[in-house]
Amino acid sequence: RAACYMAGADSYISKPLNINTLLVRIQTLIQQRTLFANITSSKNRRHVPDINSLSEKDRFLIEVKETVESNLADANFNVKHLALTLNVSNSMLYRKLLKLIDLTPNAFIKKMRLIKATELLDETDLTISEVAFRCGFSDISYFGYAFRKEFGISPSAYQRNRSQS
Repeated sequence: RAACYMAGADSYISKPLNINTLLVRIQTLIQQRTLFANITSSKNRRHVPDINSLSEKDRFLIEVKETVESNLADANFNVKHLALTLNVSNSMLYRKLLKLIDLTPNAFIKKMRLIKATELLDETDLTISEVAFRCGFSDISYFGYAFRKEFGISPSAYQRNRSQS
């Protein structure tokens, strides 16, 4: 089991298969992924569930998200800083995030920065360079590459489409 989890498995169910265990595990994984989608969605940003009603894993995800959001503009903010702030080791942070949301800490930070970039492009008249810097990207060409890779469109095309709507 440990080897499976270390390899990145979300769950381990041994034989003989118990259908009730399988169904509960599937439901739990779906709930975790839905919570992550809700936490990171800009539409649900204003609604934060009661922290006391959440599981330890969900509280951890919220803490990670809030820590990243509060440091988005800092181009030097990285996985090491995130782990230090959360008081966990880099490897523990890596394993936990990979297990919970199937993203590495670095990929999570980048995704949060790009989500913030779309919000700024939608809600402000900032230039693409200004958006990139406010989201912690110090290299404009890398920002364009990462944005295009994540959303399938360049930041300038995204901005043009927004202004035409």
